[in-house]
Amino acid sequence: MTDASIPVPRAAPCPPDPSFTEKLAFLRARLQPETEIETHAAHLFLTANRVWKIKRPVALAGFDHRTLAAREHACREELRLNRELAGPRVYLGLEALCFGPEGLRLVREDVDETIPGLSAIDWLVRMRRLPEAAMLDLRIEAGRIPASTKIDAIARVLAPFYRQRQRAPVAAESYLRHLRHEARVNRSHLREMRIHLKSRDLDALTRAQLTSIDAIAPEIVQRAAARMVIEGHGDLRPEHVCLTTPPVIFDRVETSSAARIVDIGDELGYLGLECELLGAPALGPALERAMEGYGFPRLSRHVHAALGGFRCLTRARLCLDHLRDPVPRRPEHWPVQAERYLALARRMLGEAGD
Repeated sequence: MTDASIPVPRAAPCPPDPSFTEKLAFLRARLQPETEIETHAAHLFLTANRVWKIKRPVALAGFDHRTLAAREHACREELRLNRELAGPRVYLGLEALCFGPEGLRLVREDVDETIPGLSAIDWLVRMRRLPEAAMLDLRIEAGRIPASTKIDAIARVLAPFYRQRQRAPVAAESYLRHLRHEARVNRSHLREMRIHLKSRDLDALTRAQLTSIDAIAPEIVQRAAARMVIEGHGDLRPEHVCLTTPPVIFDRVETSSAARIVDIGDELGYLGLECELLGAPALGPALERAMEGYGFPRLSRHVHAALGGFRCLTRARLCLDHLRDPVPRRPEHWPVQAERYLALARRMLGEAGD
């Protein structure tokens, strides 16, 4: 479906500037996808066995993709970071959306040469499409709770990835700085969007998350000294886990290195919380036990609860931030989802303060 023999352009005359809508229309006609997925930051085209992702030219919290150079960098970072975990068989490469004498065309990146008259005007990440039936979130929602052997298989993928990342551990100060910054953003955004919520204890919840982060700081320092604070996945949720053999863990955060700074126990706990919200509360503890067998000690009860409450408030904030869009998609969905996260945050922060 692409011009594999044509090398990626490195220099070109001034190209036209088609709108993002026009680019999508060309890609839709060229790729003939079975389905499309639109997110805040990207647009995806899914065929029978491939996925193409183009970055939206937007500026959101933590990144700015309004320039071609920024979008190319983001695509290259997504490819690099996810190949470290999902591998090159899933993250296949980059393609350039180009303009030339014959108009728009899609070109695979293969060699570093320049084609006269052909100019890159955008970039896409090309991936292998994973089977929907094996996606962890969809399996849980369908009531097909994975067996312990599947949980062990996830641990076998994560353990060597985390060990590799432990070779370059992150200082506790960097992690705590990120947690405190995000906690303040949570407080500000949730208070601004409180009109969309039934909950009336946002002040108390958002203060509690800040207090709990300060309270667990000494243990975080100890865990960082034990190389448990690393640059991890950054958004480890069930929809980013595919239970193939072996499992594939994908969609690692490329927009912010700070977002990838995590305690390993924090990241595992976050996945467990998301599984619990979908109806599988036992999966998180099972994965934590499996990872403990590989030498990754679990968080203490108070640290687990404090970080869990923080993660839930962050997810509630991100849900409501969808309503800031000029034309929000599914506006009725986000307040309901935010309330679910707030309810879990309430429980977790209560446990953290016990």
